[in-house]
Amino acid sequence: MSTYVGDGGVWLEEVAYHNSPSYKVLNGHIFALAGIYDYALYTGNEKAQKLLKGGVKAVRQSLQDYDAGFISYYSSANDKGHRGFAGRSDYNGIHVMQMLWLYEVSGDGSFLEEAIKFQSYELDYGVVTASFSTNAQTHGPDKMDLKFGNNYWSSSTFPVSVTIDLQKVEAVKGVGLLGHSVNGSPKDFSVSVSTDMENWQKVAKVIGNKKERHSIPFTYLVNTRYIKFDILSDNGNKNVALDGVAVFKARPEKYVVDRCNYSVSLKKLSDGDHSTGIPVRCPGWLLIPSVEVSRADLAIDVRKANAKKDAKLQLEYSNDLVSWKVYSSLPVIERTVIFEKIPKASYYRVKFDQAVSVINEFY
Repeated sequence: MSTYVGDGGVWLEEVAYHNSPSYKVLNGHIFALAGIYDYALYTGNEKAQKLLKGGVKAVRQSLQDYDAGFISYYSSANDKGHRGFAGRSDYNGIHVMQMLWLYEVSGDGSFLEEAIKFQSYELDYGVVTASFSTNAQTHGPDKMDLKFGNNYWSSSTFPVSVTIDLQKVEAVKGVGLLGHSVNGSPKDFSVSVSTDMENWQKVAKVIGNKKERHSIPFTYLVNTRYIKFDILSDNGNKNVALDGVAVFKARPEKYVVDRCNYSVSLKKLSDGDHSTGIPVRCPGWLLIPSVEVSRADLAIDVRKANAKKDAKLQLEYSNDLVSWKVYSSLPVIERTVIFEKIPKASYYRVKFDQAVSVINEFY
């Protein structure tokens, strides 16, 4: 079932039945495109090639519609009063991989840019704590993890505070609270920010909220590490319940690898443990935004597939994710390869081949 959109775009509907709206399920559409891509590739069928082109164009035209600013959306349909989110470690991770695939088959840098954003939502959420939980074992603050479903925190005691630690000072455009239900959403609450957990600045106050999901855009960029919500009351449930905290960062970007080597264990590349990493399945690349590089040198820890075989890493850089310039190629002699005095750029890309078996860390 196809839904045709403007300028030659076409959506392949995962959900299609009599009188249903056009759901435009993102992952279902792209999985279907992958099948059409294979069919077009091996048969040369012109109709399939045209459908593939229209399907890729439809996603390109709708990228911003699937970006909530802190997580990706599952589909375009408004089914229960609001759109469904793609949960972390679930469909959001699938969306990252699919954006990488679209970039691979189209060469369109906008898909790579979205993959970097979705990946930041996957890995850069922060650590959430609360001053009280009704049941810390089943619905403690660790359940405010943007995985949705039965993952939510709750409190029957007021006032109660929820704090998210972003792990570093970042520029934030706004925040929000994601209630598990309308009655369980916060009614009266305030928002404060801090860089040190000691000196707090109140930046917003909400009275009489009736929304299940309430977002607060800031009038100016706020540089903060900690964000605290002081909740005074719920909306009639005698209990406040939250799926998570929305943090709208000014520049949500995170490192990512090519589709073939993409892994849910990608965080191992920056966890400080040089003994762990991700396996190299095929020749590929590691893309690192400049916000992840704090020094003039870039070091990569890798493991060779065979100590006797030659291996090398190549560093490239770009400001637009389209045009790349080669900076240097270095042999892998020891486990650590260091690119010194790297040029200033928005993005860096480290290419590797299968002579490298594991990428352990970058720093």
